[in-house]
Parts: sequence; structure tokens; C-alpha cells
Amino acid sequence: MLIDNKQTTIVVIDDDVLQHKIINNCLKDEPYKIISLLRGETALTFLLMNRPDLILLDINMPDFSGIEILQRIKSYKHLSGVPIIMVTGDKNRDTIIECIKKGATNYIIKPFTRSLLIEKVGTALTTATLATENDD
Repeated sequence: MLIDNKQTTIVVIDDDVLQHKIINNCLKDEPYKIISLLRGETALTFLLMNRPDLILLDINMPDFSGIEILQRIKSYKHLSGVPIIMVTGDKNRDTIIECIKKGATNYIIKPFTRSLLIEKVGTALTTATLATENDD
């Protein structure tokens, strides 16, 4: 599967199918294409060939930790500018700080509200667009 660059694309990386349904439901009225990936390894393979506009990433994954996935994504040159929002139940302050230091754009603690998700996604996409325009 390749990303259609005509539409804003969000990749959701979470091993919990219910979380994919929740995120899809929250964003269903927004102009985004959502791609759901259940495993870190699958996500990393997909991201080697695709550049989404935003990534929503869980921390607690069965094959790789979300922090390890975050670091790997940030090491890919074509993905270095893609905003990544951590979406997780882990509310440990040290974990939040570690994620931000390693390149996460923001951090959302589950459970979250629809309005919070829409706000954080919109802000991340706007900021990324402005940064890209300033690079030109």
C-alpha cells in the first residue's frame, strides 16, 4: 500500500484494534486518510517506502517499544520532519519527557476526548506545514 499524497495522511501505530476504531471514529469527519498498523515492524517497513503527514504512535507495543519506533522513524531522513504524537496510557512524567526529547511532537494520554485529539492533530499538521514552507 502506498500513500496518496493528494490527501492528508495519518498513520496510526497501535497494537490495540479498539484504539484504531476510537481514533478513526474521532477523526471520521476530518479530511484525513487514516492508515492503521498493528505492529512496530510492519509500521517501520511501511514507513521506509511512505511519508505520511502525521504519525500517532502508542508506547506499549509487543514487538518494539513506541520509544524505539520513535527513534527509528526520526533516523529516517525522509521522515525526520514528520510530526509524531504519542498516544498512550503511560502518564509517567519521565516517559513523557523522554518521548519529547527523542522527537515526539506531542503526547496524548488515553483515554482522550475527540476534541483533544482533533486539536492536537490539527496543531501538529499546521506546525509541520509552516515549518516546511519556511524551509523553502
